[in-house]
Amino acid sequence: MNRLTGFILTIIIVMIAGCAQRTDNPPVGPTVYQLRLVSETQTPGWAKDLYVHEDMVFLADDDYGVTIWDIEDIESPYLITTIQTNTNAMHITYSEQSRMLFIAGRNGTYGYSIDSLTTQGEDIYDLMFLSEYGVSAIEVYDLTEDLIILAVTDPWEVLSVYKAFRWPITSVDAGFWNSDNNEFLRDLGYSGLYMDIPNNLMYMAKGQLGLDIVEINYESVLNLNVLGSIDTYGSARDVTLNRDKSHAIVADYNGCIQIIDIKTDESNPVVTGELRIKDVADVETIVAIGDTVYFIDKFDGLFVVDVSELAAPVLIAEYDAPAPTGLFVLEDHTVFIADQDLGLIILKWQ
Repeated sequence: MNRLTGFILTIIIVMIAGCAQRTDNPPVGPTVYQLRLVSETQTPGWAKDLYVHEDMVFLADDDYGVTIWDIEDIESPYLITTIQTNTNAMHITYSEQSRMLFIAGRNGTYGYSIDSLTTQGEDIYDLMFLSEYGVSAIEVYDLTEDLIILAVTDPWEVLSVYKAFRWPITSVDAGFWNSDNNEFLRDLGYSGLYMDIPNNLMYMAKGQLGLDIVEINYESVLNLNVLGSIDTYGSARDVTLNRDKSHAIVADYNGCIQIIDIKTDESNPVVTGELRIKDVADVETIVAIGDTVYFIDKFDGLFVVDVSELAAPVLIAEYDAPAPTGLFVLEDHTVFIADQDLGLIILKWQ
């Protein structure tokens, strides 16, 4: 009996230890998880957007440029340095292979090499100027160590796609395509995009006109072609894809998440599921990690949705933030929010 009792106790202890290690697991399944505030750090400016790379956060801080934070201890982020940019920093993304930061604002889009950064705050150098207008979205995809695809949309409803080679760049005319020269992609009001370059596809949220599925060919001269379109419930602000890239998940401005079948027939995408959240009216950025979708509302904070059942998405968590504008989620579901009022917010699941 004593041996049996000891065996049972051992099993119970192992089970408890196993559960204790699951605090960062995706918030789906039978276990109930909650978001926990890890840290809240005020930034010098008005936090607009962010990108997380290793133990650093690159944060677009509006008129204060870009602030770079050390997050080795996520409970106590500290400021490494500040980049005085050539535009107010509204949007930010990063090319990990070329080690380039791209910062976009009302004066255009600029690229900076982070290799010249030091912890003493040495200035980095301006490499390129891309768009002459403000920017509503920017995405980068690393093809090789020497080659990237960069997509920029601006408030004048123009999509620009660049094929750029080894840094430093002296020009972008190695490959340039602008939707203003193509009647299929002109004046559609793109506000968000998702690049699936391995499958030669881009997904474009285009406001009141919904979603475009766009084929991109980049082997020689850049060429883009609309394969299919669908109008969404409200105004499509951003888009991401589910785990197996069979469905697009669109953030609609009026508080609606729509799930769209994009694989059965690319020329005729169809809505297969949706979730409308009461009193949420300003949905913007959306991110998917596995079957969990995170999105922010400009006035209502962070919302988390389980999309494991694509026909019936379920709201599983909320976090109140007064003015969130940027969102980044790691593979372990650690959440980073840029909030204009509170600065840098870091959340984890428990």
